[in-house]
Amino acid sequence: MQDSVAHERAADAKLTADGAPVLLWTTDDTGRCDGFNTPWHAFSGRTPEQSRGDGWLQAVHPEDLERWQGVWQASASAQSPFSLDLRLRRHDGEYRWMLVSATPREPARAGGYVVSATDIHERVELEERLAERTRMLRLADRRTDRFLRLLAHELRNPLAPIANAVGMLRLMERTTPSLLSVRQIVERQLDQLTRLVNDMVDVASVTHATVALDRRPFAIADVVRSAVDSARARLDTHGHTLRIELPESPVCAVGDAQRLAQALSNLLSNAARYTLEPGVLTLRVQSDAKAIRISVKDPGQGLAAEFLPHLFEPFAQQDPHRSRSQGGLGVGLTIAKRIARLHGGELEAFSEGAGRGAEFVLSLPLDPREPLSVDSDERAYA
Repeated sequence: MQDSVAHERAADAKLTADGAPVLLWTTDDTGRCDGFNTPWHAFSGRTPEQSRGDGWLQAVHPEDLERWQGVWQASASAQSPFSLDLRLRRHDGEYRWMLVSATPREPARAGGYVVSATDIHERVELEERLAERTRMLRLADRRTDRFLRLLAHELRNPLAPIANAVGMLRLMERTTPSLLSVRQIVERQLDQLTRLVNDMVDVASVTHATVALDRRPFAIADVVRSAVDSARARLDTHGHTLRIELPESPVCAVGDAQRLAQALSNLLSNAARYTLEPGVLTLRVQSDAKAIRISVKDPGQGLAAEFLPHLFEPFAQQDPHRSRSQGGLGVGLTIAKRIARLHGGELEAFSEGAGRGAEFVLSLPLDPREPLSVDSDERAYA
């Protein structure tokens, strides 16, 4: 009776193993295989006689064999489970990537393992393709950076003599109206070209964190003042009014004031550029015990929901045709966000949709080490 029950259990176990969607085999305590399910034989094309003992190792890829043996020896002595990826040869000669997992057999069986192999070939190939694509994209990114730096360097060479020539024109005592008009045109275009060249340098250095921050105590009012001065020409050109709201008490922080002013100037210029009709822009500074928040709000063309995820990508433009007419490379927001992150902060954008304006909020963590004392008239722009 007991022999009959044992026979039925063995038959049930074999039926279960043969119906499993994975390859299964068992080993003794020396690692020699003593049993295989039917899917193993169908996959490998090897008979039970060819597979028993160490015969199954003939199906392991030669480059993976040493790794298998190392993992086996390290795990078998402690009778601990293990898993690894390795290649097994199919009956047609193709090697397939498998996830091989081994679990110790019942203690009564005096050691050994139950081993399963699941085909993960498509997943591994996909991961390899993604890794190669990532490598190629990074290579292309580095080449783009090198090109931008080289181009900026080559463009800067002629800018210096042009700027000197404009300076000479300013010193001329007798200037006709037509000559004055020409000089002003050259000055505006020179300023625009200088900004473009600087943006090309910054998008490479700031985006890849190769810029060194000059961290010092500073007053937020000084950053606001510098940013407004930089963006004033664009604000005036578009006929905008800038309303500035500062806290009653001085707000100070530690960081690179020049870079933060650059980020804030980029936000102001962006707001001015994409508010097509003369309007009121608002720059607001708020702070609490944890952070300083500087927001720039405009009543302009707003941001479409589908564009928001791409807003801070280099060269991203919601309306490329209109953006080209407004000038710029489309990197100002990218640079501003990276400057914020280099300071441990963040730059976020909010908009209710196209045509409904936008708000950008630059958050900076307060220095937790000690309160700062910076002499500055925080109400200078109130």
